[in-house]
Amino acid sequence: MLLNTQIRGAQIEDASISGSHLLSINSPSDDYVLSWDSDEDKFKWYPKATVVANEIPTGAINGTNKTFTISQSPLEDTEEVYLNGLLQEPGTGNDYTISDDTITFVDAPETGDVVTVSYLIHQGFNPAYNSGSSGATNVPYGYNIGGYDASYSSIIDRITFPFDSGTATHVGNLSDARYYVAGCNSSDYGYSMGGNRASRLSTIDRIIFPFDSGTATHVGNLSGVTYNSAGCNSGNYGYCMGGYSINHLSTIDRITFPFDSGTASHVGNLSGTRYGVAGCNSSDYGYCMGGYTNQLISIIDRITFPFDSGTASHVGNLSGVRRNVAGCNSSDYGYSIGGYGGAQTSTIYRITFPFDSGTASHVGNLSGARYDVAGCNSSDYGYCMGGYSNQLISIIDRIIFPFDSGTASHVGNLSGARHYVAGCDGTDFVNLFV
Repeated sequence: MLLNTQIRGAQIEDASISGSHLLSINSPSDDYVLSWDSDEDKFKWYPKATVVANEIPTGAINGTNKTFTISQSPLEDTEEVYLNGLLQEPGTGNDYTISDDTITFVDAPETGDVVTVSYLIHQGFNPAYNSGSSGATNVPYGYNIGGYDASYSSIIDRITFPFDSGTATHVGNLSDARYYVAGCNSSDYGYSMGGNRASRLSTIDRIIFPFDSGTATHVGNLSGVTYNSAGCNSGNYGYCMGGYSINHLSTIDRITFPFDSGTASHVGNLSGTRYGVAGCNSSDYGYCMGGYTNQLISIIDRITFPFDSGTASHVGNLSGVRRNVAGCNSSDYGYSIGGYGGAQTSTIYRITFPFDSGTASHVGNLSGARYDVAGCNSSDYGYCMGGYSNQLISIIDRIIFPFDSGTASHVGNLSGARHYVAGCDGTDFVNLFV
């Protein structure tokens, strides 16, 4: 969704339009954005917004108190109030009303309930172009990392959301060629973890969003060598789950954002050893789906953020056995895409957050069968990139959230055919509601 962008600020006094370009002679020197004011029928300059995310308001939660206070007065119509994770409806006669920094519930939250609020404190903000608590400008992109074509690849391709046609752009390279890497991201950085070249690797590379040229930085290492593992992330941590070293692994490693040096921490294990897995995450949980451990498996494991010790919970299964699948997620659903289940498959499975039991639903299919694929997502779309289907392919398929039936659309291609690839993106469902 787009947050409210109705604003008040300094009018553009002098401007001219030439072709597709607006030329202004009084552009502000500070960090401003240009937006149309529909009330006054003119363009204006406005300061970029700041997001306050997941603030816990002050006020007793005791079954009788209805009034809660947040730290600042939000921009009108931008607040999102959650009670136990459920979005509340604003306005008289609905769930709550708000006046300045005061929220008044119709029904008092009960003891043990959790109230959180996210909102803007400046105007002129479009969340498609700003991501994360740092407020750094980040035009939304998806990235395809490494892989194997005719040999080990270091290529980093980029697609611009919403990607609906064309060819991904080769924007840079990993610090060295490798395949079977795992990907994860914070709001500001993308990470490539582990992999294989002539031998198994523990390398962690980092790119800075928006990454458009150069070479990723080798910033550290996993706790051990691994490849064909899965990545996921919370707002503060990135995780590398499972994989293969000299045998099947159940290892879960964790890095703390912004990770720029050192060694990842071994914080726990999956419910069993496996590789060829896919990862996705909600705001509160990370999931590891499918894989292989002496046989194809359908297991879905879950970790609770911030996961720092213990064993992942086996919370359910895919509706079929799969390995070498891709994972992506919207804010409400996680998806397992493609893979190998005795043969290459086009299956798309879906789980509903918070998934804690049952079997994933078969909701549709890719435009064709493939495995060794990578996944990434914007706030509105999920993407499946590259892979293998009797030959190396470059296909990029797209699904529209919430995808619950049908066939993914073939919307474009990578800069070249490759498989054993990884994906990451700048879309953060944890720190920012988009």
